[in-house]
Amino acid sequence: MKNVVRCQNRWNCSSSNKWNGTTVHNMCSFKIELRAARSYGLSTKAFYDNLEVEKTEGPQKHLFIGETSDCGLYGAANSSIVKNIRTQLTDEKQNFEGRTIIAIGDKSRTGLSRTHSSNILLSVNEIGKRSLVFGYASADIVYNRFKSTIAYTTSRQKILSGDGIARSKSIQVYNSTNADILRSFQEFNLASVLYYTMEENATSEQSSRMTPMDNATKNTGKLINKINYLL
Repeated sequence: MKNVVRCQNRWNCSSSNKWNGTTVHNMCSFKIELRAARSYGLSTKAFYDNLEVEKTEGPQKHLFIGETSDCGLYGAANSSIVKNIRTQLTDEKQNFEGRTIIAIGDKSRTGLSRTHSSNILLSVNEIGKRSLVFGYASADIVYNRFKSTIAYTTSRQKILSGDGIARSKSIQVYNSTNADILRSFQEFNLASVLYYTMEENATSEQSSRMTPMDNATKNTGKLINKINYLL
């Protein structure tokens, strides 16, 4: 009986109402930050999505940037990104000479190192064996795009190097674009899209955490009620 009382007291101290209140507050904070990030990210996303780039002959070096968390309890939020990158790495239709990965977060590093450890250039938690050189023609950022509290979409955002942007017909219509302007523009776009996708990913992770933790809290309450009934 004493154990039941202890469990009941512990349940009261960490009730679902208190947990839900903290989680809802955190979720609101993430949504506010995401709204600010989208003002930068969606314009940059539209730029890359509508950029007309001529296909070059021969294979091109390509970079995959996987954005995941460092811990679990996010359902399929992390594994969906890892699966998406694995699919792209094994796709023979892609005209890529070298497929390289930058892993942001422990989950992307551990998930991809099991099957594609030789493709990982570096991760944010380790010192890479080779230094990062921006000699890639293009890159794909794989992240989770937040849709609602119970839904997200694993997406890929393509980004191009400065040379790739300069060869675009959409850019060539402007007369005042020299190398320095294009380089500054490309660096600003890269920073904007990284900031935007990481905010999308963080909000998706927070929403994914709510459901399993809420279910665990409810299951604990049901278990205590059954114990009280049996005693």
